Amino acid sequence: MQASVSRLLVARLLWAVLPLAASGSAPRGGWDSPNCTAGVVSVSRGEHAELACSMANPFSHVRVSLRAHPGESWQLVFDEQAPGSFRRDGWQLWVQGSEARLVIEKAQDAQAGTYRWSLAGLQRSFGTTVLNVLEPQDQLFTPSWGPQMLPPKPTPSPEKIPVQLAYLAFSPVAVLFLLVWLQRHASRRRSKVAQAPSDAGGPCCCDPRDRPGGGLACEHTPGFGP
Repeated sequence: MQASVSRLLVARLLWAVLPLAASGSAPRGGWDSPNCTAGVVSVSRGEHAELACSMANPFSHVRVSLRAHPGESWQLVFDEQAPGSFRRDGWQLWVQGSEARLVIEKAQDAQAGTYRWSLAGLQRSFGTTVLNVLEPQDQLFTPSWGPQMLPPKPTPSPEKIPVQLAYLAFSPVAVLFLLVWLQRHASRRRSKVAQAPSDAGGPCCCDPRDRPGGGLACEHTPGFGP
């Protein structure tokens, strides 16, 4: 009687434990809820670029495609079973657990465009990311990661400021002295021109009372007007 009771208790315990063990070994349920690099990623030509996706459940398959321009067909980059690490023509795909990363060591123009992720976990999900590859000097004026970065304006050296101030203060004084000198020089020339006939001898060279017989006109000195 006691043996039958003990066997019954063991059977009941086994029925209670087996469902718990099965549920623990089964894969996690629920939605994958993928989260991929969103928006636009901009890097200079030759720089490192990285795009990533993650989700709640482990990846079983990852496919990555690239479209260089809108309206063009998609180019297959990777179509791989997870997990693993894969390389192809400048791209590297690394998939481990619930994380996947696409790495480009030296970004080139041919690798720019829209990347589409096709992710398989418990469901199949999709995500897109845009990669821009810029000229090295263009990144200073492209506000992809932040505000525009313009080169600072040069500031004058502190040692040159007193010299510049002295020059600005001296310039009006120099101009004033120059105007005074020109005015005085012009007045001297006018006075010399006015005195020239009297200095060279006037048209009348004698007193009319000194002429024989008296006369009203004076003789003119040769070389001067009539």
